[in-house]
Amino acid sequence: MVDIYDPIEKLFKKRYESLSDETKHRLKKLDNICSSIYQPKLIKRKRPKLCRGDVFVMNLFEGIYFYGVVLNTGIDDSFMGRNLVSVCILKKYSKGMTEFLKVESLKTEDILIRPSIIPRAYWSNGFFYNTGENINGSIDIDYGFYSNPEKAYVDEYGTKLESPPEIKNFFALTTMTGISSKMRYELIIDDSFMSEEDREAFRRYIDETSSYVPPQKEPSEFDKSIAPFEFEKEHGRRYCVTLEDFEKLRYIFTWKDSDIEGNGYEWEEVMNLFVKDRFSDIRKRIKFDSEAGMFYMYCSDGDMLKEVISRFVEELKATGLKEYVEKIDFETL
Repeated sequence: MVDIYDPIEKLFKKRYESLSDETKHRLKKLDNICSSIYQPKLIKRKRPKLCRGDVFVMNLFEGIYFYGVVLNTGIDDSFMGRNLVSVCILKKYSKGMTEFLKVESLKTEDILIRPSIIPRAYWSNGFFYNTGENINGSIDIDYGFYSNPEKAYVDEYGTKLESPPEIKNFFALTTMTGISSKMRYELIIDDSFMSEEDREAFRRYIDETSSYVPPQKEPSEFDKSIAPFEFEKEHGRRYCVTLEDFEKLRYIFTWKDSDIEGNGYEWEEVMNLFVKDRFSDIRKRIKFDSEAGMFYMYCSDGDMLKEVISRFVEELKATGLKEYVEKIDFETL
């Protein structure tokens, strides 16, 4: 529940109330956008070494690439997760990737999306792509985050600030669909920095996505057997297993300690032990890239991954995975 005294919540509420009825009506359309197309478009999967000042692009719609800047890296938080990144998205874009814009500096007036804390999966899943440019010495913004538990403004590492920053946001993790959602919201409010042609393209995109109804897929017997885990083929030769609905399986952990959340990192530890124990001959082919909000396991061999998750779920139903949960020191994760 949001604290009614949260200054960021009050700031956003006041801003919304100042908008025209037409703009509010357009924002209402966002409620109807199908969740399956929330994410930005895939560019290319990479695992770059991220540094403060790195410039990147993301493709929200119709070949239009918006620019962003990495503000800080190596953010660890007991609730949000580990090795997170703070970024902001700029009021700068180009068409296509044949030639990137030159981003010379970062100032307050350049910002489209306020500084946000995100997982590195934005890059490893192919939604953000570094241009090769770095502007570390030219970042000139005063920003911070409001922490509800602390009732104070902090930086991305949780260190209290001496005074309220000029640019404010929530001290919270922005999910894998969060940046796209924020961009649609902000562009509806102000797209004046875009050309008329591109503004029209954005409005078509909102109209099309808000009326889109995805085809219904009947789950297979295999899909039903491994639920709430999900198996799917991704782009190229990659198959993955994910878990986001942690609450249904939280009992796997609570017998040991009621404070264990059963998040993506904790499920990864359990699965890793299971694979080493039962699939030692192939364990190097099973990879992980979990975040706090999602367990993620992948492999280039779909049949192999199906066998692993099938056996894992069988063990879960038979024993509750107690053998593996018992071995893990969750306080160190």
